[in-house]
Amino acid sequence: MESGCIKDAQITASSQWDGNHVAIQGRLNFKAGGGKQGGWSAGKNNGNQWIQVALGSYTKLTSIATQGRNAHSQWVTAYKLQCSEDGVNFYYYKVPGQSSPKVFRGNKDKDSIVYHEITPPIQAC
Repeated sequence: MESGCIKDAQITASSQWDGNHVAIQGRLNFKAGGGKQGGWSAGKNNGNQWIQVALGSYTKLTSIATQGRNAHSQWVTAYKLQCSEDGVNFYYYKVPGQSSPKVFRGNKDKDSIVYHEITPPIQAC
């Protein structure tokens, strides 16, 4: 997402705080400026908020990275990954042999990037 290969129209979210905290600002290293607030911020503070990337074609996902909100002390501490082949029916990513969805460790501060390998890789669109 950081490189811009994923277009803005491919990134959506469950909610946003306001027009200066939209989903497209959820890219790594997005900096505050020009009225933009340095990251996506959900409109609600609960465990039901999400950000979604529609890849458009089958893509092998091998890793995921997260980062807190630039210039503010806000970040996600844990999350689960869901995938879909049709954009309607979603399933949780699970480690092979496990029955529960994997809970990924999130961030501890606003600036550090936390990386996770997805093993085995998943095919998503």
